[in-house]
Amino acid sequence: MSSWDRADAAAVQAIVVQFQGTPLVVGLAGAQGSGKSTMAPRLATRLSAEGLTTEVGPRLAGTKAEARARSWAVAKLFAEHIVIAAK
Repeated sequence: MSSWDRADAAAVQAIVVQFQGTPLVVGLAGAQGSGKSTMAPRLATRLSAEGLTTEVGPRLAGTKAEARARSWAVAKLFAEHIVIAAK
């Protein structure tokens, strides 16, 4: 079993045990090159779930690029019928 297979299995096991079928959003965070983009579709497949990326590239907070990225992500989540709660 490869290290990716072991990581996938551990993540899926933790998600299944913790949430037991409850709808959830899984976010992956890590340094550049750590494997987030590789792991995301693998987890989605193992969990029989849909994958959605909001990766839009680096941008500085408070810039027009950041505002466009945020607007795009919100519109995409609404289009996919994903509930967004904000205070």
